[in-house]
Parts: sequence; C-alpha cells; structure tokens
Amino acid sequence: MSPKPLRERRRARTWQAIHAAASTLAATKGLRETTIEQIAEQAGVSTRTFFNYFATKEDAILGISTLELTDQMLEQDAQRGDNRLIVRLTHLLLTIVRAGFGGTDIEQIRQNINRYPELMNRVKVHNHHAENLLRDFLTRVDWERFTTAGYRGPFPLHPAEHAPEPNADQQQMIESMLHLASAILRQVRFGDQIDDVHLLDTQIRALADSYTTILTY
Repeated sequence: MSPKPLRERRRARTWQAIHAAASTLAATKGLRETTIEQIAEQAGVSTRTFFNYFATKEDAILGISTLELTDQMLEQDAQRGDNRLIVRLTHLLLTIVRAGFGGTDIEQIRQNINRYPELMNRVKVHNHHAENLLRDFLTRVDWERFTTAGYRGPFPLHPAEHAPEPNADQQQMIESMLHLASAILRQVRFGDQIDDVHLLDTQIRALADSYTTILTY
C-alpha cells in the first residue's frame, strides 16, 4: 500500500490534534465549560482551522468528520454481488455513518455519551446527514437500467447536470428503503462496532427478511 500524500497526513494529524484536545478538555473541564477557543488553543490551531474540520465542539469531542460517499465505498458495494437492494443500501448507509466517525474508537464515543447524554443529539444529526447524503445519491440513479440489471453491479447514474427528478413511485421507493435501512441499523446495534463482517451481514439479512415478511401482511 502506497503511503498517503503529505497533505493528507497533515490533515489527519490536525484532525487528531483537535479531537484529542476536545476530548481532554471535556473530560477535565466539563462539556459546558469547554469552548471552541480553548480547544483550538490547546490543539495549536486557529478557530478558523477548527471549523475546517468540525462543525461544533460536540462533533470535535465525538470525532465526527464531514460525511462523504466515496468512489471506494461504491466500488466495495458493487463487488458485493448482491441483488437485494435493501441489504445493499443498509450496508452502504452503515459504511457512510462509520466513516464519518473518522476511525474514532466506538468505546470512547460511548463513554463520552454516557458522561454527557446531550451528545447523543449530535449522533442523531450525524446519522440524519448520512441518510440525506445517500438520498441525494439515489436520486441520480438510473432506476430503469438498474432494475434491468437485476440490482447487481455498480449503480448506473444519470449525469449530474442532466439527472431527471425521480418519479413519484421511485421517490417513494427511495424514502421507504432509507427508512427501512435506518431501522435495520438501529436493530443490529451498529454502534457496538461489530467487527465480524459475516455476523453483521447475517444480522442485516435476517432483519431485512423479518421486515419484508411483516410488510407483506
């Protein structure tokens, strides 16, 4: 594996310095008494730089990064060889959410939330933003081509500048799938950072089967 570019390594170091400063200050001074100015000073950056990395001090404490849906995520999804759309979307949403925590230790996040329950609101906002990111992506999908392909392979996309608005049925399908994917993730307790990929996939599939059965009654 080739080393990361210098600029990327510097960004990672700055991100980690701000996150560490925020976590330390919150642990010693308390959440309410910790300010963005204090975090920036301890991390050795300006407040302007702080906002280049985190939207709020709560995000800095939790280690919540800017959300992205990368080409690498989409390539991994396409390689799954799965034709169950709800399973694919659940895994994709999970990947986006977890990547947004920037590699922060899940146990540390849990400890911070237990200490300051109000941080849970930022986690909910984070998850909501992940849903919106995936929703925006799905509105660009060429659903006719994807249906013909049996929901296999990469998502075929309309050009961004010429993407038509999804019709009413497609829009309803997108919303339903996103709600269902979010419900499945809450059920599998994805915040517990299950490292067994096979176990996680098995749980997601089992819940997808259960929800599908319930919805057919």
